[in-house]
Amino acid sequence: MKCAVYETGFLWDYRYSVIFARYRGQWIFCKHKTRDTWEHAGGHIEPGETPLEAAKRELFEETGATDFDIAPLCDYWACDEPHETRAVGWANGAVFLANVREIGPLPDSEMEKIGLFDGLPESLTYPDVTPMLFPYAAQAVAEEDTEPVNPWRGIALRDYEAHMAHARVGQLHMLRHITRHQFELLPKASRAAAKAAILGIAGGNGLEQAQICGIGDIVGIDINADFLAACARRFPQLQDKLSLHCMDLTRRTAEAVALLSHCDLIIVNLLIEHIGLTNFMALIGGLPRLRRIVSCVVQANHGGARVSASGVEHAFENVGTQAEVQDAETLTRAMLHNGYALTEQAHYGLPNGKQFIRIDFRIR
Repeated sequence: MKCAVYETGFLWDYRYSVIFARYRGQWIFCKHKTRDTWEHAGGHIEPGETPLEAAKRELFEETGATDFDIAPLCDYWACDEPHETRAVGWANGAVFLANVREIGPLPDSEMEKIGLFDGLPESLTYPDVTPMLFPYAAQAVAEEDTEPVNPWRGIALRDYEAHMAHARVGQLHMLRHITRHQFELLPKASRAAAKAAILGIAGGNGLEQAQICGIGDIVGIDINADFLAACARRFPQLQDKLSLHCMDLTRRTAEAVALLSHCDLIIVNLLIEHIGLTNFMALIGGLPRLRRIVSCVVQANHGGARVSASGVEHAFENVGTQAEVQDAETLTRAMLHNGYALTEQAHYGLPNGKQFIRIDFRIR
């Protein structure tokens, strides 16, 4: 069998989803009830399913994984060799990388059991395909392991919210107020069918406004897994609408693009200064040119300290050294260059003399 690998989104008409999954530092492989070999999770994409939906279903059915993050890794094309079969067949597939946090009992399926391995098992069900795809998964994991730890991963939610809610800071309440306005940018008649995203969702950051405004589906992304866990606990009423993803947007642009491609509204509040304008524009520039609103909030310090005194500001010392000063004018020029039009700009005063500036853009 021949196999070729491509960037995520390069192919179309996908027939298979393949998942390479990690659990507690090891790779999960599955053993079929009728075979003595090991294989990655995966299978046919059912009618009406997206590749991602199929990947989530197959990962649960074949490994028992109940709590995980999963994101696109690459595409692949496989074709039978003429000498292998009378009818040469080919198929496109999507490959995903999953980080599994919890595994339950193995569902009743064709799989007999799972095994945990440090690398590829010796005996493989698909010896022509798996060794071609696995290095891409291994490389992605290695890059994550060798990169310096982002300081946002180590911040406790109680410190973040205590700082943001402090009377001299006043940002938590203001963000909730602004987020309401951002959701209201969507036409009221279409909100129930709309899909919105909050980048840097933390423990919610105004997520309750999504329910008030009647938003259909919400994607939440944050780099801090504890933030996301708290967010899920706080909003059980949104369980069927809310999809949370732990992701470093400075390194996983392609995966973020796949998650955000069909969002009608993308909210980006106080995030660009931490991921950098270059990374943000790579993300925005990678999205398909569909009708979309991007609403951003940046902070104007007006000569004051970047991190205000709150009694817990020490928790943000390492974050402050890595943050990039971001102004509204530079962001607006970059968005215009990427095909967006400025539709509105609003200023919100804060107790410490700083300002939030909300800037709304639409595809031209």
